[in-house]
Amino acid sequence: MKRTFTLIELLVVIAIIAILATILFPVFNQAREKARQTTCLSNMKQLGVATLMYAQDYDERFPGFITTPPINGGTELIIPYDRQIIAYVKNDAVFQCPSDGLYRASVSVWDGNYARNPKPRSYSIAANLVTENSARQKKETDENTGIVEAALAELEMPTETIMLTESWAANVGWLRNDSTLGGISGSLLTGCDFWKLAGRPKGTDRLTGCDFSDAPTRGHHNKGVYVFTDGHVKALDWQQVRANDFRLFWRKK
Repeated sequence: MKRTFTLIELLVVIAIIAILATILFPVFNQAREKARQTTCLSNMKQLGVATLMYAQDYDERFPGFITTPPINGGTELIIPYDRQIIAYVKNDAVFQCPSDGLYRASVSVWDGNYARNPKPRSYSIAANLVTENSARQKKETDENTGIVEAALAELEMPTETIMLTESWAANVGWLRNDSTLGGISGSLLTGCDFWKLAGRPKGTDRLTGCDFSDAPTRGHHNKGVYVFTDGHVKALDWQQVRANDFRLFWRKK
């Protein structure tokens, strides 16, 4: 007689396979996300180098607000930082994190080519943020934060000052991610935009009056990637970025 599996034996084998799958799938997902984070780190490293090269060529100042007529049928009058540094990058692909697959809202762009073929942008350049200090002084934003249009000489501690951030604005309610190449919208991390930072958990930052409690933002294992003004890249969690009234965004410590 031929030896065959009984129904009970088959069920046991299936159960074992199901248990192994339950155990291994999260491991595979973590490994995949780690690989994506590595790609993101590489992207931001290239953008950081490009931004510093730009600053060296433009009187040691970081990209700012350059107003000029749009091109290729665009409608936006301001050139976003991604078009200002593109000569040093020459590859649009590095502006998107592989983990950022959010739908983008339609926005106006400086370069009309990107209106016909929208491309997501996952990274923003640090500008003036709302802080506890600015709120106490009843100011719209903190002038000591961000590096937009700043001179290299203004930075007291380049190794501790954030230049570029990983920003994935969540699509929640009326909020829609509008960060696309060629457009000024979403190109700056400014005002209350810290809620867009990758890895930001659900919660309200009432100290600054910015309330986006229903819009947590995905990241890499609850972290986001940041480029500092000396060119080094690092993954940080929300608590590290938020610490000491957003101290990592200060130009002068």
